[in-house]
Amino acid sequence: MSDIAKELFNSIITNNATPEAFNNAVASKMDQALEIRKANLSSEIYNNNESPEKEVVEESADVNEANNSDLNKVMKAASQMGKVKGTNTVDFGGTKITFSIEKGKIKMDGGKSLGVEYFDNAQEAITALSVGIED
Repeated sequence: MSDIAKELFNSIITNNATPEAFNNAVASKMDQALEIRKANLSSEIYNNNESPEKEVVEESADVNEANNSDLNKVMKAASQMGKVKGTNTVDFGGTKITFSIEKGKIKMDGGKSLGVEYFDNAQEAITALSVGIED
């Protein structure tokens, strides 16, 4: 488990948790997920010896768009980590993320504090939510 996750877990157990600590932990995990996604894309381009422009063109032709089934999978995973508020919003102890499908991608909208992230499929979105928990 990462140091941030350990600190957050200990503060929750000892009842010293603050919304700021949770927001910082979630923001950190979202940043880590973005960095992992960037590294994955870079490694695919490097390993295939292809230019980024060619990769994007090929990917856009073969991508299956995210659908409501993917959104349901993400909501199920998110509901195990937080409390569902409304149709597609999950409250992670003061930090709310709204999930939706936009332009064929899964959209995670964390508002002003976390920003907006887009994912190609349910697996990527779930990984972003859980990254670092099992470090």
